[in-house]
Amino acid sequence: MKKVVPVNKIKLIVIVAFAGFFCMACAPDRKQAPLVLQDLNYT
Repeated sequence: MKKVVPVNKIKLIVIVAFAGFFCMACAPDRKQAPLVLQDLNYT
């Protein structure tokens, strides 16, 4: 007999895949402002 993957594992894989796509779609743009040196006055 052939072993069949339980439905729970299939649901888990689908949920993880959708969560990954959701995180990729909702992630902020990767463009960031350039770093700017600041004059800090500690007096």
